[in-house]
Amino acid sequence: MSSEEAPAVPKKKWSKRRKIIVSSSIISSILIVALLACVVIPYFSQIDRTYSWSYGGSEWTLNKTIPGNSYSHYKESSHTYQELYGASGYVYYVTDNDPEIESLAHSLYSDSVLSGCSKYETISFILAFIQSLPYTSDAVTTGHDEYPRYPLETLVDYGGDCEDTAILFASIVQTDWFNHDATLFLYPSHMAVGVWGTPSLGGGYYYQERYYLYCETTSDGWKIGEIPDEYEDVTPTFIDV
Repeated sequence: MSSEEAPAVPKKKWSKRRKIIVSSSIISSILIVALLACVVIPYFSQIDRTYSWSYGGSEWTLNKTIPGNSYSHYKESSHTYQELYGASGYVYYVTDNDPEIESLAHSLYSDSVLSGCSKYETISFILAFIQSLPYTSDAVTTGHDEYPRYPLETLVDYGGDCEDTAILFASIVQTDWFNHDATLFLYPSHMAVGVWGTPSLGGGYYYQERYYLYCETTSDGWKIGEIPDEYEDVTPTFIDV
């Protein structure tokens, strides 16, 4: 008696359309996970940063912890105020009332007091801190030709271009810890900061019956009142902050 072989079970074939749908679902899942990793995790995290700089023949170090949600808040805020309002739009990036900037200013103030700095020297101390941050172009770091950073972004990103470090410097010196009047100097392709002082302390400009000393924020070694040669004979646009 011969036994009959069981019929072979046909292999299940997926249609091209189903393959495309499944592949699309997998890609979508990967993109969602990547998006969550980039946005949600930093939002709830603590961002630790360490800054080092030289001043007065000594080496200084400052540790700063920044809440991820504070950083995300500024990343998601508008970065086009200068396009909407022209030069005056830069004032919206100055955040001297931000709690994290106030906290940073307090740390810098404490260090400057411990080192015996005068009021003028405290501004030099802050300027040295700002100048230690690397210069980075917007096109390389953000993909935008023009991307003004808020101060907290510059701190987390470990630097920025001239407008970013100028805005950070102006924000710090105007906190309650220093309470020093400042204005932004806007040139055709550059930005610097002016701090209220006297002509005897260095180069600068008269604006609204006050003399503002030039402060270069983009590289080490520039002292208050030292104006680069290319800007000595150029009158900038003054931006009240």
